[in-house]
Amino acid sequence: MPRAVRARRKAPASIVDDDLRLSSYVTLTPTVPQAAFMLLNGPEAFYGGSAGPGKSVALWLSGAQYLDVKGYAALILRRELTDLDQPGGIMERSHEWLHGSGAVWSAQKHRWTTPEGGIMQFGHAESEQDIYRYAGGEYQYIGVDEASEFTEKMLRFLFSRQRRRTTIPVPLRMRYASNPGGPGAEYLRARFVDARDPLRPFIRARLADNPHIDREQYVASLDHLDPITRLQLLNGDWSARQEGSIFRREWFKVVEVAPPLARAVRYWDLAATRPKRGRDPDYTAGVLMGRTAGGRFVILDVVRRRETPERVLDLMESTARADKARLGTGVAYRIAWEEEGGAGGKFASEAITKRLAGFSLHADHKTSGESKFSRAQPLSSQAEAGNLDIVAGIWLPQFLDEVEGFGTPGVHDDEVDGASGAFAELTRFPGAGIMEWMKAEAAKMATEATTHA
Repeated sequence: MPRAVRARRKAPASIVDDDLRLSSYVTLTPTVPQAAFMLLNGPEAFYGGSAGPGKSVALWLSGAQYLDVKGYAALILRRELTDLDQPGGIMERSHEWLHGSGAVWSAQKHRWTTPEGGIMQFGHAESEQDIYRYAGGEYQYIGVDEASEFTEKMLRFLFSRQRRRTTIPVPLRMRYASNPGGPGAEYLRARFVDARDPLRPFIRARLADNPHIDREQYVASLDHLDPITRLQLLNGDWSARQEGSIFRREWFKVVEVAPPLARAVRYWDLAATRPKRGRDPDYTAGVLMGRTAGGRFVILDVVRRRETPERVLDLMESTARADKARLGTGVAYRIAWEEEGGAGGKFASEAITKRLAGFSLHADHKTSGESKFSRAQPLSSQAEAGNLDIVAGIWLPQFLDEVEGFGTPGVHDDEVDGASGAFAELTRFPGAGIMEWMKAEAAKMATEATTHA
């Protein structure tokens, strides 16, 4: 393969190398977009677009450029470890790429170490708390695969892990690769795709750029997806959004601080303890919603986790205590959850009741035949009428993505179910403060009606 690839554009020259820096550990011939990605030596760059253009390989190639430098450390991240070591995953394929190179693999640490002293580390962070396991690390290269699956908070934290000693002659590089869609999609789109900032270059790659994939079969498999997801994955369309049947994100008024509340409910939509085979497991989602004395509704917080039943109880208890501290003593607070039918649902409710003793609790029994859409419709009506505020938080992009895609096959609806349940609780049990307001307004209206009769 050629030892040098010329950059087509040298503006700005300070972040584009004239020659493609290769080490003996770059054992693959890059595609043109991958080579362009490797030529960039600035602090940030994004490789994205459609599915199948070799995004993971681009991250590997960029990280492997300096594996022959003593003290060099590279980190490649995914949200889940299984995404790295599954058949065809980047960690699994790295054994093919480094076979016979002299690099030593540590299965315990998920790490390659070269004879020269370079390191390629694989890692994962399923939750926002997991990202702090890298707080003590020093990396000159961080590659985030499927970066849109990470939240903005997680992506920003990684900058704190970039450092180098003066004796390590390599650039500090943060590299992202992703398709459109996911909790971090809006952050990446604004930072790279729409900004057109030369200091944050975006390499737009397409399926046609990858000669190593059976494009015809892959396109045929994408035909089974919904139209929006197909646009995102096949065309790399960052402007394509799921258009929900009963929600639009512009209906939710985002506020920085919640108004004074009369009552609040944290409603939990509990994930099934035994997910169906072959399906993406549901989340346990808890939505904190409040209601003002004037009748407005406010979503204050959303928690979403995949946990064991015992850890779900821990999560519910710690969240309840945090809610009480957040709301203060002047707000009536209740915890509710959807109780599944059968003995399993009753057993779960008994465990929750024991763990959360001292709080106002309500086990919400499903009404036979009631659909998710019918439960969500009252909340949708209030949102459309402009009677629902939502407090800004790191969870907000994911929540808005879910409500817009509500009802779309393959899109989770746990947060929508939690919000629908919280709304129903607040209207079912309005609270003394709201009742007083309603009585006062009713008296005022009756007086006006008789005065002007």
